[in-house]
Amino acid sequence: MARRPEILTLHRKGPDEFPRYFVGNAARQVWTGTSWSDDEADALLFSHPNTGCLEIHRLHLLSFGTEPLRRFRAPVYLDLYGGNDIPQREIELWLGRAARLLINAEAHGNGPRNALGLVRIEWGETEELR
Repeated sequence: MARRPEILTLHRKGPDEFPRYFVGNAARQVWTGTSWSDDEADALLFSHPNTGCLEIHRLHLLSFGTEPLRRFRAPVYLDLYGGNDIPQREIELWLGRAARLLINAEAHGNGPRNALGLVRIEWGETEELR
């Protein structure tokens, strides 16, 4: 694998009560939904950061989706104190809104060597441990 995955980042703009998110690249261009532009006003805006991250995931797959895939699982644990009466689905929804998984691609790249590592948390597969 000779090419290196492009570093794409999610940016926030707008007021705290009405934030919007857009995808940018290392050349300070913004993703319009079909191409890259130098004008931030052209950016495709997302109302939720998860949606913007899914777009970054999709863009990376356009470049690397034909490469061989290896999958790894690394558990993430939630220790919830109190709240015994809260349904699991409500906890999953809260996690989906509140939790963020950060990959510091600018400092460490998008994967080891020139590989592309796409990391996600499947909150819908949450199971309570007893």
